[in-house]
Amino acid sequence: MQKHTGMASLFYINPLHSGKNFITMKLLLLSLLFSFAISVTIAQNAPEVQEVRKSGPVYNEVFNVLKKDGTPHGAYNKYRRFKLETSGFYYEGKQDSTWIEYFDDKPITIKHFSHGERVGEWDFYDTRGNLEVKYNFATGELIDRRRNADSIHNCLIPDESGHLQPAKLDRKVVPLQSPGEFLRFQLYNLQYPIEAQDKNEQGLCLIAITIDENGKAVDYKIHRSASKSLGKEALRVVKLFNGEFLPGIQNGQKVKCVFLMPVIFKLEGVG
Repeated sequence: MQKHTGMASLFYINPLHSGKNFITMKLLLLSLLFSFAISVTIAQNAPEVQEVRKSGPVYNEVFNVLKKDGTPHGAYNKYRRFKLETSGFYYEGKQDSTWIEYFDDKPITIKHFSHGERVGEWDFYDTRGNLEVKYNFATGELIDRRRNADSIHNCLIPDESGHLQPAKLDRKVVPLQSPGEFLRFQLYNLQYPIEAQDKNEQGLCLIAITIDENGKAVDYKIHRSASKSLGKEALRVVKLFNGEFLPGIQNGQKVKCVFLMPVIFKLEGVG
């Protein structure tokens, strides 16, 4: 029997299985050629991008844009005081893939998009990194792990006389940002009124946000305030935050209702 050694042995074909082996090798070669062709095509069709850097007083943004028109396309990162605040990805100007919001280097919100559409599971954490709320856009399942979850963030619906009353909902309004995101926003935007400081005024303010059937905030009002100036500032900050929501559901239908957003003012050294 003829012996094949070295590299030549790679091409030795057993006569008993020559037909089968030939077909297998042919399919393998075709697969490799097809993969190579796809790779070349993708490389040729990949849009040209360039990196953009924007800087503000306390923040920096680094992201890619399409060279042809400046549309965001590719990785996006935002830093505040040199700490990562937001990371994500754009596809032709639309949010895509995974987006993460951070607070003090900890993830506080993890969101998923597909060409601008909300998809998959969204996770909302407290500022210590503990998972509080999970919502699944595919199934509509809501998991709320907060203590006393049924008694907080109650939604209100006007009664026949127009007075707001607690609503019994199949699903309450779901804020699409964690409490940590709003807290982070307050740290950089809330301005304690001088008048309130002079009078040692502090405490809880509740801002009533009217959420329509599409989850859009259509109205903002002061529901409760520790003082006039604190209520005015709380209203300003909540409107500026411009949060996103999923609407409440009652009897299987999306309904318009009022969501209460808390803002707490606390002076150092004041009991």
